Amino acid sequence: ILEKKYFRVSKKNKRLIKKEWKEVKSGQISPYDDLIKENAKKQNIDWLLLTSLIFQESKFDKKSKSWVGAMGLTQVMPATAKDLGVTNPNQLYKPNISIQVGSEYLKQLIAFWRPILKDSVEANYFALASYNTGKGHVLDARKIAIQIGTDNNKWFGNVEKALLLKSNPTYFNHPDVKYGYSIGKEPVQYVKNIIGFYERFDQYLTQKVN
Repeated sequence: ILEKKYFRVSKKNKRLIKKEWKEVKSGQISPYDDLIKENAKKQNIDWLLLTSLIFQESKFDKKSKSWVGAMGLTQVMPATAKDLGVTNPNQLYKPNISIQVGSEYLKQLIAFWRPILKDSVEANYFALASYNTGKGHVLDARKIAIQIGTDNNKWFGNVEKALLLKSNPTYFNHPDVKYGYSIGKEPVQYVKNIIGFYERFDQYLTQKVN
């Protein structure tokens, strides 16, 4: 049921997911658990959330590179990495560097949204969407949420719906919308996927402890 609800993935990725579930049952999610926990603790973020983001981004493939140029486990763009002190893009293929930069960037996004939303859980959702599409598009979606009468401080069923409208000229050409066109389906599904992974990882780890 959870797979049908959250995962829209290829057969190849489904095989990878099943493989990872086996590792979770053994008490380990990835070969990078220790690095993820160390960096999550340093940034004061949930290590399972960071793990779920990494799984969504790269399926724990340290050599992963997207068609837009995002690199490594956390699929950070070289420009973002440069802002965080990593000037050589190839360093992003190193797990310790990628996890460090990705965790710092996620922390920045959570810190941006937390004062606005006054809710740590919602801040996580908005941060995840921002990690995928940029916080500018998510800020625009909050404005659209007001236009369509939904709660601009809530992600699921509210701002996620508004973000889907950023591919509609009626909305992305509105004078209040600053960042223009966006394919909202991708970040909307992105957040759902990560929360789905989080729930599955947490479930299996809990079963392992019990």
